[in-house]
Amino acid sequence: MRWGFKAWAERESIEQRRAVGLGPIAPLAGRQLADHLNHVVVLPDQIPGMSEPELKILHADGSSWSALTLSALDPAVLILNPTHSPARQESDLMHELAHFLSRHTPSGMVQMGPLVLRRYDAVQEDEAAWLGSCLQIPRRALMWAARRSMTTSAIAAYFGASEDLVRWRRGQTGIDVQLSRRSRFLA
Repeated sequence: MRWGFKAWAERESIEQRRAVGLGPIAPLAGRQLADHLNHVVVLPDQIPGMSEPELKILHADGSSWSALTLSALDPAVLILNPTHSPARQESDLMHELAHFLSRHTPSGMVQMGPLVLRRYDAVQEDEAAWLGSCLQIPRRALMWAARRSMTTSAIAAYFGASEDLVRWRRGQTGIDVQLSRRSRFLA
């Protein structure tokens, strides 16, 4: 990741909330952010002109793809994998929007069934994963939830995230360590 990217991503997650009229700890739905950024979100069967064999290719192997962006279209179209859970689709959507917000440029192209897709290098993928998770659950909002003793499942439900993402963010942000040090200091 580029130096300073994580701090920028945390600030950007709050800024995007403000841009759509939300406070810093409010849940931000991926579709709400996509609308604000003038992106259309669809499932494969909502794409005009997709043939039944093409749809079968996209539905057959749900693990080989998560989401993709057709950025050459205006507005850009984000396609979500319908075989994934709603929480996973939300994460995938935020990841794709993170590429856009980070102004990533593709390092190559790859064909998947009827579609030609952009490919990003490892650094850009790491950045999109980080910013996508910040967009879903900013550190500030995670700290707010932890201070209220919300459970992992309650935090996940509040932010429309998976429990795995909540646990990952808690570990990556270090809030649990920070809160335990604070409580030992105050005890």
